[in-house]
Amino acid sequence: LQPQDLRTVLNLANVAQTAGQHATAQQLYMQLLKAHPNSPVVRRNLLATLQYNPDVSDHALLLEAQYWGQWATKQAGGPKARPAMTGLTSVVNALPRPLRVGYVSADFCQHTVGLFIMKVIEAHHQFLNESPSSSGVEVFAYSSGRVSDWVTKDIQLNCTFKDVSTLSDASLAQLIQEDQIDVLVDLSGHTAGSRLTAFAYRPAPVQVSWLGYYATTGLDCIDAVVLDKWHAPLGTESQFTESIVRLEAGRFNFQPVPWAPNVSELPGA
Repeated sequence: LQPQDLRTVLNLANVAQTAGQHATAQQLYMQLLKAHPNSPVVRRNLLATLQYNPDVSDHALLLEAQYWGQWATKQAGGPKARPAMTGLTSVVNALPRPLRVGYVSADFCQHTVGLFIMKVIEAHHQFLNESPSSSGVEVFAYSSGRVSDWVTKDIQLNCTFKDVSTLSDASLAQLIQEDQIDVLVDLSGHTAGSRLTAFAYRPAPVQVSWLGYYATTGLDCIDAVVLDKWHAPLGTESQFTESIVRLEAGRFNFQPVPWAPNVSELPGA
């Protein structure tokens, strides 16, 4: 009845992806991309579904991510120069102020990412309170999500929390620059609610992707991805446009939720 309304096709593609019909989902997302070449939602959904399609090679995954990176860079007006890190000398402890780390996510709530990052931000805050101001880490959380719950409130207590859900990419990048963020961390990659396109404006001297994704972003101005030896074994460097930082104990920081039951004895003990 409404052949120009492609929301139905998007829903069908999402259903196919959820059902594990990745070839069908890929075909539908490609159809949508032709009609909406500048839709960030369609583009990131396509990249995500390709990751689960066993028929897509590692090289093809890299090329598609790089195509996305080129598109995002073009949307931002072309490549940007790396901004200077204000007040930084050769030693971090010589900073006249705490190192400013900004986390960008739509999931600062009771979501896998929110639950993982909550304790990390708490640890940043505790370290800042216990250390000289010049050696601590001051955290800014840029929230593009619309859910607020107990996790959100905990994060708000331990950092400078900013709701950026209504800001354009250019406005978000400008805000990050005004806050003089030294290290900007993407927590979404190509998942729902991502603001990775704002990183194409190069608002921070060091830009990293961590936690919410598991593959290359394809964006040249992302300096590193934070993974581990299980998600990025030695020899996979060619599959990334970024440098790989491998966390020794794993890239996740799991803490049980407050209502989790005690761990029981093994049934065979």
